[in-house]
Amino acid sequence: RSGRNPAILSAAYLLASDGPLWDWTTNPALSKRNGYREIVKDPKRQTLLNAASGLYRGTLPVSPDSLCDKRHTEDTLFRLIFTAFIVRRYGAAVIFAESGEIA
Repeated sequence: RSGRNPAILSAAYLLASDGPLWDWTTNPALSKRNGYREIVKDPKRQTLLNAASGLYRGTLPVSPDSLCDKRHTEDTLFRLIFTAFIVRRYGAAVIFAESGEIA
């Protein structure tokens, strides 16, 4: 029941926030054609991919200092990662509460 696994949900939440990154991670043919170096040229995508990977594995590959530093992380990206951490901790109810839906 991966639909209720907070680790998978939090990683998917981050990856789905960026269309090209989501396509790259969910489409094997696209992943082979556009390699890792190509997709992470954008620092935002690299941060999202690292955070999603860490949330899935239960580690923190993005340092709290870099998350709080506006030079490295814009507000929108910080909110996405912060919400993903909350989803990892509390599950899908956070996403439903954020959208106003009832879980």
